Amino acid sequence: DDMVAYTAQFFQKYLEDTDAFGSYKPASFTADKFSKEEVLDWAKTKTDSYDNVNIENFGKSFQDGMAFGALVNALEPNALDFASLNPEDPESNLRKAFAAAEQTLGIPNTLDIDSVLNGTASEDDVADYTSEFYKKYISESDLVDNNDSDVLPDKLGLSGIKFTPEDLLNWIKRQTSDYDNVSVDDFTNSFKDGLALSALLHAMDPTSIDFKSLNSTNAKENVENALNIAKNKFGLAKLVSVDDVVNGNASKDDMVAYTAQFFQKYLEDSDVFGNAASRDLGVEGSHVIHSDLERQKLLDDLQNRKDALLAEIAGLQDKIKDEISLRKKMAEEIQFLKQQASSDGQLRSVLEQKVKMLESLVDGGNNTIAELSQTQKQLAEELERQRRRGEEMSSGLNNLESERSNLLTDAETKANALRELEERRNQLLNEIADLHRRIKEEMERRQQQAKEIAFLKNSMEHMSQKQIVQSKARVGLDALKKNLEDHLEDLYQWRDLHDIDMKEPVEDFDLSSILSNLNSKNFEDQLSYLDGRLQEENRNLCRIIQLKDDKAYLDEVILKSGWLVMKGHKEWKKRWFTLAGNRFSFYEDETSEDVAGSINLDQGCDVVRHKATKEEQGSNKKVWPLKVTVGERKLFIRAASKKERHSWFAALSSKIAHLNYVKHCTETGERPDSRLVGILNAASAPFLDISNKPITNAVVAAIVKGIPGRDELEGINLENTGLTSEQFSSISEVIEKLSKVAQFNVSNNKLDGSIAEKFVGALKPEVVTDIDLSGNNLGDEFLKTVGPVIGTCSNLNVCDLSNCGLTGTGIEPLVEALSQESVTLEDLSLNNNKLGDDGVSSLTSLFSKKSFRRILLANNEITDKGAEALANALNGTTVEEIDLSGNKISGKGASALKKLMESTDSLHTLNLASNSVVADESSSDLLAASSLKIAALTLSRT
Repeated sequence: DDMVAYTAQFFQKYLEDTDAFGSYKPASFTADKFSKEEVLDWAKTKTDSYDNVNIENFGKSFQDGMAFGALVNALEPNALDFASLNPEDPESNLRKAFAAAEQTLGIPNTLDIDSVLNGTASEDDVADYTSEFYKKYISESDLVDNNDSDVLPDKLGLSGIKFTPEDLLNWIKRQTSDYDNVSVDDFTNSFKDGLALSALLHAMDPTSIDFKSLNSTNAKENVENALNIAKNKFGLAKLVSVDDVVNGNASKDDMVAYTAQFFQKYLEDSDVFGNAASRDLGVEGSHVIHSDLERQKLLDDLQNRKDALLAEIAGLQDKIKDEISLRKKMAEEIQFLKQQASSDGQLRSVLEQKVKMLESLVDGGNNTIAELSQTQKQLAEELERQRRRGEEMSSGLNNLESERSNLLTDAETKANALRELEERRNQLLNEIADLHRRIKEEMERRQQQAKEIAFLKNSMEHMSQKQIVQSKARVGLDALKKNLEDHLEDLYQWRDLHDIDMKEPVEDFDLSSILSNLNSKNFEDQLSYLDGRLQEENRNLCRIIQLKDDKAYLDEVILKSGWLVMKGHKEWKKRWFTLAGNRFSFYEDETSEDVAGSINLDQGCDVVRHKATKEEQGSNKKVWPLKVTVGERKLFIRAASKKERHSWFAALSSKIAHLNYVKHCTETGERPDSRLVGILNAASAPFLDISNKPITNAVVAAIVKGIPGRDELEGINLENTGLTSEQFSSISEVIEKLSKVAQFNVSNNKLDGSIAEKFVGALKPEVVTDIDLSGNNLGDEFLKTVGPVIGTCSNLNVCDLSNCGLTGTGIEPLVEALSQESVTLEDLSLNNNKLGDDGVSSLTSLFSKKSFRRILLANNEITDKGAEALANALNGTTVEEIDLSGNKISGKGASALKKLMESTDSLHTLNLASNSVVADESSSDLLAASSLKIAALTLSRT
């Protein structure tokens, strides 16, 4: 009951703004009408359960009379037997419905039956008639259930006016139907998030709450805010608690009582059932309307007032239309007078020109003076008349009616002026048409030119692209020729070196014959021919390598043999093992010719060293195990000493790497690197050199598999192979296990600073002598990790860091490392970096502690400041060569370096080529007499 009372206040506020039970459109409907949409929705709801009734509009839906009959039966079941109606007899249905409505419900018929039947009755008339049913429904409804009919009217102060909770819920639905995320279906769950209560408040007064800012997730905050606004702004009592509403625990009766307060407020402010309407109509303020007759009288009075206002508005609109029409006519007359005045002005100008012409003729002859004087007099009089007329017309603009009558008498003059204007207009139109034609022709000509230009541009771009492609292809063709020539040279050397007899004859390579064949072919056929020859020679080289292996096996060339202990099914057994060709075999003893077992090493084999173990429990003698795997099969063997095991491991791993690499080249057509094959087959390989050819993943895999047992390896040269950081990381893990590697050359590759940790792990400070990292984008971070390790390399002779992306500040870790007493580096190679003057400043502290034979700082953006600092720092040292070419040194810095050379006897070469030395006062000392020889001098214009 409390919720009904509370929500009734919203309804009351709604009625105030709508002047009736219509939608919230205060300016659109009068006090005795409802909105068409509201009436239509109500009619739909009331007739929803009736057969053959489907109300969609106020036209066709009411044409057969079934809808009217359903409404009569819904309001008073005894007034009309709905079952007696027949959809096939609409006229009878309409007559029965209209008669029952008038006799039983007191609703007079305002519709013409024939107009309804043929569909010519207006929807507004049908809506007005249907609204009478809605009024009847409202006047006889009750806001509470039958059991509580004596409760709600007292709460609302509306004795004698009855509404049901269903009506209250429908009213709330209509009020909140246009609000997002609000759907009112009952008095409990529909109000939990607080949006329904907030929508009611906003519908009654949009300024009371900002509905768009609300969110359904803030249910408690929404409900509490709505209850507070309803109390503070509209004086509605809090009949429910916030928590009960949010949790859905508020009873239906409580919610009905609370929302009824909105309805009550709505009714009080709507002037329909309260005192405000009475005051407006001269009724005493204490008088309250209780009967239907008084209510109808009030509504009729409001209708009469509305009709009177509408009639007054219509009269004002007619007067406004007449005023607008009059002003429009006056504007047209004024425009015409302006045009006429302009024409008269042109006429006066013509007459004045004629007067001037006649005056000139007077001077030409005495015989016509009298005649001309007379004519001049007449023209002057005419001109005077025209001037007076112009003055009259000008004054006529101030007196519209008088001037208009004069102009009407001068119709012929007006017609002539208009004719002249029309002729001039036609002439201008012809000129415009001709101009349009010429513009169109010019545009067509330019479009044709644009198409031709676009075609030529596309042709030029196509030819340029084709030229670029052919140029790149010819470069590739030349490289392919050179590759084939080098490849065949390797092949023949292998064939001659190992005395290989090919079962199939191999044609000797004849470069002149190949070039002759190429001359007779087009470009694409040349590529195809050379590629075919290269692939054929790749296959021949693989066949030669395999034949060499097969020949060694057939000739019983044993690469290694010796006693090993192998694990049998139950116990360890001593056997004689041999490594020949691609087989690892074992015998009962060294004199046996029958093979007890063998492993084919080209079937994906692997060999691994295991940790040394004791031969027997309680024995101090160690044995050194190996594990050979072929797929899922495993062979466990043991050597008597660590040295013996190492020799077997080196031989087996090298052979397996060799066989896997050759197999890969055979399957993929990749060209075998004969240098790598030779190293893998050699008994001893102190130096690994596969430089100046692209390194593949197969080559990296062969190195990783083949060199772990090569303890004799002292140097590695991977220069200019395209080596990546990832490939280097794999190789470095193997080098880390070798103890004698003293020379590292990985220059001109694709390495970056990420290899720093791996490189440090591969270095042996007490062994390394030469490091060449030039031509890699290592950066300053690389030196932070590697620099301290370089400082511990006591035998380091060469450390080339040219073109490594180093900066002046990044070089400080290297300076600190090279300052150590243990470092004996002779050459400082830092060409092609970005050291600048800051880098030279860092190096000066090093030169005060160490002497270098060669200092190479070419292309480092060094200026005169750096050159002078370098000259001062190197004074008194034993430096022999300085390269500062390609910097930004001018005459001032060059003079300082010349003085250094004059004072340092050991300095025999100073390279200042490609600097900015110009012939000015600062460079005059360079050519002054001295004991120095200028080895090269090039002059050019600045």
